[in-house]
Amino acid sequence: MRRAVLLTGALRTIRKTMRFFKRNVLCAQEKHDVAVFACVQNDTGESEEAWTEWLKSEIGPCLVEVLWFSLDKFPGWVAHRDLQLDHMVIDEGWKGYLRNSGSMIEYYQLQLAYMKMCRAEETKGFRYDYVIRARTDSIFVKPVDFHWLDWSEEEIATRWGMVKEEMRVS
Repeated sequence: MRRAVLLTGALRTIRKTMRFFKRNVLCAQEKHDVAVFACVQNDTGESEEAWTEWLKSEIGPCLVEVLWFSLDKFPGWVAHRDLQLDHMVIDEGWKGYLRNSGSMIEYYQLQLAYMKMCRAEETKGFRYDYVIRARTDSIFVKPVDFHWLDWSEEEIATRWGMVKEEMRVS
């Protein structure tokens, strides 16, 4: 089973969250089947080259690609953002917030990482079975588990019955 992780976000907290990512996302899977496609934003004083080396040393051979997002490298982002905002039926205050926060950039980074993954699939001639989106500031406190994806309809019905009973009791 092939899995891909799309890792996005600013780097400000990644040194604190990386051990959780490695333990509960990468190590929770069969390592050789996990490919990490990162689109990250350097909001630190360290160089992108130094960060790339650090990411390679932390993630190892699972790291397929690191794409560095910045407004200089992706000047089309502003036009893309404004086009999206023009079509949103929301208060101008919210548009101002979205225009100046990182809330929309994270989804643009996700799109860029996804496109890198798609290119890799085309090049290698296969598709990833499962794709996980992870942010650099996420803490995964439990291993990511996909065992339930192989459940039969009976197993799903049994589990649903347990969930319904638990909800009724609580």
